[in-house]
Amino acid sequence: MLLTIDVGNTRIKAAVFEQNRLVEIFIFTKEELLDELKNILKKFQNIKDLVIASVGNIEKEAFLSLKNSLEIHFITHESKFPLLIYTAPQPHLELTGWFWQPAPR
Repeated sequence: MLLTIDVGNTRIKAAVFEQNRLVEIFIFTKEELLDELKNILKKFQNIKDLVIASVGNIEKEAFLSLKNSLEIHFITHESKFPLLIYTAPQPHLELTGWFWQPAPR
């Protein structure tokens, strides 16, 4: 699972994704950031990546306390796109005769 956070000048918007599916959206203030992060991570314990984009004045240090439990990605004006941090599992296929078929496990 992936948690994205967009820090704006007045509000913070966050979204949880599972593969290509949006699971839930959150909107809160900068003052609520730490409490909201704790609540989101408690509710969605399978989150492995955190992506942060910020035009507001939130310091990176506010998120770095999570670096032991999440892979943290900060998006800046220098970031290269597309940002490839999550790859959906692909089925294992092998060529059998003239057709691609799922490989036996």
